[in-house]
Amino acid sequence: LARTQAPDGSWLPLWFGNQDRKAEDNPVYGTGKVLLAYAALQEQRSAEARRGIEYLRTHQNADGGWGGGPSVTYACGSGEKAKKESENRSTIEETAIALEGLLLCGGEPRQDASIMQGLSWLAQAIQQGNLGCSWPIGFYFAKLWYHERLYPTTFGLSALGAALEKMGET
Repeated sequence: LARTQAPDGSWLPLWFGNQDRKAEDNPVYGTGKVLLAYAALQEQRSAEARRGIEYLRTHQNADGGWGGGPSVTYACGSGEKAKKESENRSTIEETAIALEGLLLCGGEPRQDASIMQGLSWLAQAIQQGNLGCSWPIGFYFAKLWYHERLYPTTFGLSALGAALEKMGET
């Protein structure tokens, strides 16, 4: 893992991307997942993990979530679409993975503005009924993008569970 960490502190996953990023890669997903591995190995204080944490903190969107690139968004279930010209589109999937990585690598929700902003964005997205709005983050060969309708629910619940455990609410 140390050898594959990018100079900016991120990691790139093999099978996951973000169709809205110019390079169609997904350093938020990759970095969040690697931080989960560092936490499981109790290596969350390593230099590599610290750099990954810093990458996530500095690449958080202005709305509090994570995700990359301007995109076409759809109102769930309505079929209506609206072009987002200049902002990054946060997704439940990427926000949840980033949050869980930050939380399990020692982040204290009540003392960490990045975590609190991310949790606020995630809770608002869920309250607005967006658990049924999956985003294409899977990437097959030949540029075939896919999404999994359960990713927002499973990733979101996992991140919220980690936050509740950290705050002693479980």
